[in-house]
Amino acid sequence: MKKLETELRRPGIGSRLDAIVLTSFLSTLACYGLLRICQHHWETHVQRLLQRLRWNDARRELSRTYYERHCTLHDISTMIPSDLMINQDWGPTHAVENILTHGVSIFPGLVDRHVTDAFRNFTISRNSRLVKDDMVYVMNSYKKRKQTRWAFSFSPHDDPSVSRLLRQVGSNDRLRNTLEQFFGPDPAIIKMQTITAGFGAESQGWHPDVNAKASALSHARDFMTHFSLFIPLQDTPPRMGSTGVCPGTHYCTTVDEVALDQGCHQVTTGVDSNGMPVWWAGDAVLMNQNTWHRGWAHTLRNGDDRAVIVLTFTSRPGQERQSPAFRSADPRTLSLGTPLSSFGYTMNDLLQPAYWTAAVFNRLRFLGFYKPPYGNWGWDYLSSLFSRIASDSHQFKRQDLADWLASKRRGSFWNRMVLKHLLSDRLPPLSKERGVWDLWLTASIIKSLGFFRNLALKLAVFVLAFSSVSPRIDRRKLLFKYCLMIAVVLGGLHWGICASQLTRNIKNGIKLRPTFPNRTLPQDIRTNQVTLIPMAGFRRVTHGRPIKLVEPAREDVLIGTRFDSSFLGSFNHFLDYHIGTKFWLKELREWDNAATSNVGRTSPFLNPLVGQITAKVKGRFLLQIPESGKFIEMTIGEARKVTRRRLLLNFSIVHSRLDESVANLISLLRYESLLRDSALAAIAVGVLEHLRELFFEEASERGKKLYTKLPKEPRPQIFTRFQYIKPMIDKQLPQRTNSILCRYVGDKTHEGSSSRILRSSNSNVENTRRNIDGKRIVRLMKKSKQKRL
Repeated sequence: MKKLETELRRPGIGSRLDAIVLTSFLSTLACYGLLRICQHHWETHVQRLLQRLRWNDARRELSRTYYERHCTLHDISTMIPSDLMINQDWGPTHAVENILTHGVSIFPGLVDRHVTDAFRNFTISRNSRLVKDDMVYVMNSYKKRKQTRWAFSFSPHDDPSVSRLLRQVGSNDRLRNTLEQFFGPDPAIIKMQTITAGFGAESQGWHPDVNAKASALSHARDFMTHFSLFIPLQDTPPRMGSTGVCPGTHYCTTVDEVALDQGCHQVTTGVDSNGMPVWWAGDAVLMNQNTWHRGWAHTLRNGDDRAVIVLTFTSRPGQERQSPAFRSADPRTLSLGTPLSSFGYTMNDLLQPAYWTAAVFNRLRFLGFYKPPYGNWGWDYLSSLFSRIASDSHQFKRQDLADWLASKRRGSFWNRMVLKHLLSDRLPPLSKERGVWDLWLTASIIKSLGFFRNLALKLAVFVLAFSSVSPRIDRRKLLFKYCLMIAVVLGGLHWGICASQLTRNIKNGIKLRPTFPNRTLPQDIRTNQVTLIPMAGFRRVTHGRPIKLVEPAREDVLIGTRFDSSFLGSFNHFLDYHIGTKFWLKELREWDNAATSNVGRTSPFLNPLVGQITAKVKGRFLLQIPESGKFIEMTIGEARKVTRRRLLLNFSIVHSRLDESVANLISLLRYESLLRDSALAAIAVGVLEHLRELFFEEASERGKKLYTKLPKEPRPQIFTRFQYIKPMIDKQLPQRTNSILCRYVGDKTHEGSSSRILRSSNSNVENTRRNIDGKRIVRLMKKSKQKRL
C-alpha cells in the first residue's frame, strides 16, 4: 500500500489523511474478502469433512474390528527381556512376528555411541534454554512444583548431531524393512522429540500413547497404526529411570493392576562390568503405541540426567491415485490421543537432509504447500488438524480452549482487542454433533466478518465525506485499479482452494464416504440376538431365525472378516495373534509335515486330524459378521472347515497366495465405497467363494463328507432392506447346497437405485432361464421330428 500512499500524496490528488483512509479502506476490504472466502469453504467443505471425521458412539459401534478386552497377568506375553531382542540374522517376517506377539521389540546397536553422545550434548544444552512455548507436554514433568522432566520437539536443521543420528536411523535396513511391512514404502514420521528426566523424577502412570477406543486396536480400518522408536542417549541402568514396558498389552483396552505391577518390567539390553542390568546407548526399542508403558522414576543420586529421543512412524496419508481407478485412497486417519510434533516428513527424508537447512521449506512442508519433487508427502499439519478438531482430541479439547481464552484475557492490550472485536470470547455450548473448536471457529468467523463489514462501511462514508478537491475521475480510476487487484488475488486464492485435491475429494464425496456402510441389523436388546441374512462363506442359512451375538474371550479362536486390505500390511494378521487363535495356529503348525504328504491330504487321514485339532481348542470358534464387526459362534462343521483350510494353507504356497488374493478381493467388494453398493459386488462375492471352495476341494464328494449338510437354497425373496440373488453363473459352476448370495439393498442414500439394480438382475436371471428352457424345447421338437422321418 506504500505505492497507493505515494500516489495519493501527489499534488492535485489528495491529502495525507485521505491517503491513510483509502489505504485503511482497501486493507479492510481485502480482509473482508479473505474472510468471506474462508467462511464459504468452511461451511461448504470443511464442516462436511468435520462431520465425517466426528468420532461418536454410533460410528464407534459401526466400525469395530476388535472387542474391548480387559487383560490380566495371563495376557502378558513374556517376562524375559531377551525375548524382545531382534537377532541380527532375523528377516523382516520374523521381526514382524515378534512385534505382533509382544507389541515391543529391541533393535540392538541401531545408533553408534559417538552419535548418541553428540546428540545428548545438544539435548542438555537445549534444555537449559527452554522456554514455556518450546516445551512439549510430558506426564509427571513436575514434582512439588520443581521441574524434573523436560521435552521438546526438534527438526533436522537444529544441529549437525541431529541430522547425523537421523541419517543412521533412516539407513538401517533391518528397521526400514520391518516398518515397511506394517506401513508400506517410505513410512511417515509424525513425532520427533526428546524426553529428559532428572534425579527425583517420579514414575509415570501406566498408559498407552493413543486412545484404545479410537485407534487401530479397536478400529483398524479407521485409524492408522503408530510405532514409536525410543533411543537412549546414554547407558541407562534401571535406577536412572529406563522405560518400563508391558509386553502383550497392545491387545488390551484396560489392564489389571496386578498385571501392571507383576508382569511389566524395565527395558534392559545387557549387563555392565558389575553385572548390573543396563539399557545400552543406541539400542532402540520399537513399540506399538497401544502397548502399555511408562517412564520410570529416576532414583540414582548424583546420576546423570536420563535423555531419550522418540520418533513415531505411521503410514503415509492416502492421497495418491490408486490402480485400478475404482479403488479409493487409504481412508484411515491418525489415531486419537497422541501428541504430534512433526509434520511433512517421511523416512526417506532422513537420508536427504540437504534442503532442511532452509527454514522456508520447513514451513511449506509443515502446512502441506510444497515439498521437493523427489520426496513423498507425509502428514501435514492441516490434514491432522481436522480430525483432532472434529473429535476434541489432544490440544483441542474443551479445557484447552478455555485455558487459551483465559490466557488471552490476561494478555497484552492487543490480545484483548483481538478477543473483543475479532474472536469469540465465550465457550460454545456442548453439542454431540459438532466439536467445541468447530463451533468456536464458526462463531469467530462470523464475528470477524461483522467487524470488517462495519469498519469498511464507516471508512467508505469517511472517504465520501472528506473527499479532496481533486477530480473524481482520478479517484474512481485509482479505487477501481486497486479493487480489481484485490479481486484478482482473492479470486486466484479461491480458485486454488477449489482446485486442491482435498477440496475435490470432498466435493465428489470420496472423503465423506464412511468406512463401513451404515446398515443396521434387527437386534433383540433383551436376548442380544440378531437376525442375519445368509451370505457367501460361513454364514448359515437360518430362515430368519435369530443368532445370538457373543462376547469373545481370550481362549476363543477369532475368524475375521474386516481385515484383508492392502493398506493394512502386516496388520492383516492382527487376529492371528489373539491368545486363542495363536494356540490354534500353533497346533496346526505341528501337523505341517503330515499335511504336506499326499497321504495326509486324503480324507481318511485328514478327517480325524481336523477333528483332533479342533478338539484341543479350549474356547469357541467365533466368526466376525461384516455388518457390525461383532462375533457369532460357529457350528462344529464350520469350525472343521476353517481348520482344514488353514491346515492346507500352511504347507501350500499356491493355496496361500490364492486364498490371500480371494480374501483381498472379497474385502474390496464388501467395503470399498465405490463398489459395495453395486450389483457387481453382490454377484462377485459369491463367485469368489465358489472359486475358493474349488481350490480347497470342498465342492467334491470328499469335501462334502467333512461338514454337516446345509439346507437347500431358498427361493429368491425380499426381506426388509435385503434381497436374495441367485448367481447368474450357477449353470456354469458345480451346484452346491449352500451357494446363496446375500446382498444389501444399500445405504439410505442409494436405496432406490440399488433396489432397481437388484430387481433388474433378478429379471435378467429369469429371462436367461426362460431362453434356455425355450431352446431346450426347440431342440426336443427337432429331435422328435427327425425320429418320425
